[in-house]
Amino acid sequence: MEPHYWLSDFPDFLRFFFSQCFTEADSDEEINHFFRMGMQTNAEVLLATAGNGRADLTEGLARAYARSLRCPSLVIHGDHDAITPLARGRELARLSGAGLVVMAGSGHEPHCRLPQETNEIIDRFLRTALHR
Repeated sequence: MEPHYWLSDFPDFLRFFFSQCFTEADSDEEINHFFRMGMQTNAEVLLATAGNGRADLTEGLARAYARSLRCPSLVIHGDHDAITPLARGRELARLSGAGLVVMAGSGHEPHCRLPQETNEIIDRFLRTALHR
């Protein structure tokens, strides 16, 4: 988190952030949509909701949460995700015993860019999970 950047040029931060969420070609419509949504607030509000560091999710706590998962689960991760590395999605799936689907060519928001494909993946998972 870069509070100074957020405070000094919030619109630039939003454009940068959403360009990292939508790394697929022809994502201008999505970037602009989420930029407009982001401009409905300000940097101060986002910083106030970001926490103070005392209750942040540590790596150890994240691993413990993942290992404690007891229900059928699925991790869907784009292989062009510039926000969260694919290795993190793979590790979450491994630790939690979840299935993993890597969406080729997708960024951080496959459900926005490829909603039909994402929904088909979720539907297949649910059909399988319900018949266990």
